[in-house]
Amino acid sequence: MSDASRQAWVSPLDPRVIRARKRIRNRHRGRDGSALPPFDRVYVRLCEIETVLRDHAPFVSDDIISKRVAKVVAHHYRILAAKKYLGITDTLSALAGWCGRWTPNLSMDCVRSIAVDCDRVPVDYSDDKVADELRLTYEVRTRLGIKCIGACDMTKADRLEQSAIKKKARDRDYAEKQRRKKEQLSRADYLKKVASLKPWIDEGISERTWRRRKRNAKILAAG
Repeated sequence: MSDASRQAWVSPLDPRVIRARKRIRNRHRGRDGSALPPFDRVYVRLCEIETVLRDHAPFVSDDIISKRVAKVVAHHYRILAAKKYLGITDTLSALAGWCGRWTPNLSMDCVRSIAVDCDRVPVDYSDDKVADELRLTYEVRTRLGIKCIGACDMTKADRLEQSAIKKKARDRDYAEKQRRKKEQLSRADYLKKVASLKPWIDEGISERTWRRRKRNAKILAAG
């Protein structure tokens, strides 16, 4: 081992390493001390689907809509079963439990056929495709705080544009609050001060034009 590598090496029993490991371990534990599952976008999307269904209680009373939603959920459970996420190993058993709670109007034969079709022909659902199946609008998506599902009435580019506009507004409000804390001028007062120091702004001309006109006026007054 070279001198440089010997200096860079840190013992795993070093107190700093032990404290860092404790921070990382506690960061991935719940309030009751139990270990939290690793983040998975598919699982989060399933939770958000339940949030949407909870908000649209009569939505899944129709058999056609229930089958469509159950098909979406089945394909998500197929992905989780492949990962063995949270002990999910079988698409049918997971889907049967889910449908028993959220779509009780579907028979077990229907649930079994959906699970079989899902395993035979896998489909990867995008955010917007899930939103189309759930008929989730942008207004409801914003109100429920949905992040992993798109919107049926707005494209992803439009959503990003709206997010950018909202972020600018939040940043502007935050900057205004920070200026007030520091007892600085507000944006409106600052613009008034700038306008008083730069009269060419009120006249709608450039500084060079304003100075040229002022110089010509002095020459005419002197002559």
